[in-house]
Amino acid sequence: MEIITFDDLEYRVQPGWRVQDIIPESSFTLLYAERGIGKSFLTLDWALCTLMGKQWHGHEVKFGEVLYIIAEGEKRMWPRVQAWKSYYQYNHGVGGRVIPEAVQFHRPANVTALLSELEDRDEIINLVIIDTVHRCFSGGDEDKAQDMGMWIEGVNRLQRQTDADVIAVHHAGWNASHERGSTALGAAADTILRFRKGMGNDELVLSCEKQKDSEEFPDIRLHLTKHADSCILTSVDTPAPPEMRTLAVLVKMGGHATRDAWLAESRLPQSTWYRHVEVLRKQGKISEAGENFVTSTHVRI
Repeated sequence: MEIITFDDLEYRVQPGWRVQDIIPESSFTLLYAERGIGKSFLTLDWALCTLMGKQWHGHEVKFGEVLYIIAEGEKRMWPRVQAWKSYYQYNHGVGGRVIPEAVQFHRPANVTALLSELEDRDEIINLVIIDTVHRCFSGGDEDKAQDMGMWIEGVNRLQRQTDADVIAVHHAGWNASHERGSTALGAAADTILRFRKGMGNDELVLSCEKQKDSEEFPDIRLHLTKHADSCILTSVDTPAPPEMRTLAVLVKMGGHATRDAWLAESRLPQSTWYRHVEVLRKQGKISEAGENFVTSTHVRI
């Protein structure tokens, strides 16, 4: 057992974002929705953007390796991947890892087998998507906190060995306003996201119900749009350029901050932060005064 001081925590790696403002790194995220909404299109979008290091509808995404557990709908997944590649004009392979069957996380032997396979392959995994909780909980009772606790411990084992972000896809409860089953699952999550129908035709809304270590983001409106032999998610809103969100952090800090303080508060990869700063500098939105970056007087967020 390791015992350290509070001061030692300064030297530990601090998690940033997998998907800026939405999916934290080294976190357990619960995404729930009613049946047939299109939640697997959403998680596939995140997975492929992670593999490509591509922005997700205006939100920066940190590149990484993905393990997608397709416990249901395996035969429908490839046309969705093809449609995504076609829409975004990727003509090469996307890589990633897929397990086309359920992994029973409440059964220690199943988790051990998964971890052993990853270790034997010397795999480095940054993001794991479990689609769905129900299919990976065979024989367990979702309503019992004890059963759900065993499932959560299986996910925790996976995270302890891989340090991966985990997104668990789950069904909504009977009135669709909360996740199905025991509240222990939501209590264990760092982030809880709800995907639901919006007010407009074919509009879908991603909302944040819990963000343990950050502010909850505003609702994100999307469309499930027909493309090729499947569908892809497109934005309804025109998102602010990502560098403007980095600028908003500086404004929130009082309009001035040192490089290290602004970088830390932005929670972005250093290369991404530098790219945003260069854009903002060229646009005349920031300048340097001694050791500080300062916003220009005309800046509006």
